[in-house]
Amino acid sequence: MAYSHLNMHSAFIGNAYIYIQPYANTCWGVGVFRVHEQVLRLRSEEWSTLFMCAIFYTSPNSVVSKIKRGMEQFRDITSVTDEDRRNAVKDEKGFAYTADGKKLIGYQGCETKLFINEGIEVIADEVFARMDIETVKIPNSVTHVGSNVFQDCPNLRSVTLSDNIVHLGEGAFFGCENLRKLDSNGTHNYLEADSFALPSGIKQISDYTFYNCNSLDNPFLPNKLLRIGNAAFKFSRIVKLTVPSSVIEIGNESFCGCNWLTELSIPVSILSMGSNVLKDCPNLERIIITKGSRPHMQEVLPEYENLFVERES
Repeated sequence: MAYSHLNMHSAFIGNAYIYIQPYANTCWGVGVFRVHEQVLRLRSEEWSTLFMCAIFYTSPNSVVSKIKRGMEQFRDITSVTDEDRRNAVKDEKGFAYTADGKKLIGYQGCETKLFINEGIEVIADEVFARMDIETVKIPNSVTHVGSNVFQDCPNLRSVTLSDNIVHLGEGAFFGCENLRKLDSNGTHNYLEADSFALPSGIKQISDYTFYNCNSLDNPFLPNKLLRIGNAAFKFSRIVKLTVPSSVIEIGNESFCGCNWLTELSIPVSILSMGSNVLKDCPNLERIIITKGSRPHMQEVLPEYENLFVERES
């Protein structure tokens, strides 16, 4: 069976695109086109190891829905119950915590520059929503940040995130028009002032996360990212963006209304592309795709074929 090599994570076998996530000497693949369940042996001059790939006949929607269900487990972690409120413990800075001291559930202080205490593991939904805060530093003990946690904070300029965060809830920075810097603790110090990087463990950019963050540009996305949610960057100030090769879904209107966007690099790993992803992006000049992946990209983004530019991976 003939195949053409694309990169260390993908290959075409006949007319089937196989996406590969290698682990040691084995890997599991997902067939994007029609592939019967089978085991294939792939060898390439660039590969020093013989890979075994189990290819499952499955629909893209099935793969994406499984990932979404896995992400939903985090919602209960960041929500606040009536019991949490009854047993809340407050400190002298105005922070309120659950009885075990591990979840931050409220803030009633007057400081605009906030330092979250080390030892906090969860920042609950809407803790700082609609507040007059300017900068926030989140310690490395934090692993979960809730939905709408900084929604509509008009003066928020800079947030330092824990690099151990695995979940950032829906609308976390919704409407933060003056947010200019988003960084991870000690991981991306090379970034310039007006730029942002997400923690390396983030698997999903949830729906509406950076909606109308029109001062935030130059994004650096983690290479373990699986999904970019609905309207995740809608009305943001992105100029150029490279979507990591791990991403399999881009949701509805993800980049809609990004007036500054000129270049978008999209990997061939994409299984599902929502509607109106690039609507109202008047300055978009090119969409960078992997050489040899044009047939697949025509399937997921047919209306922008004239902007495709093929490059070696």
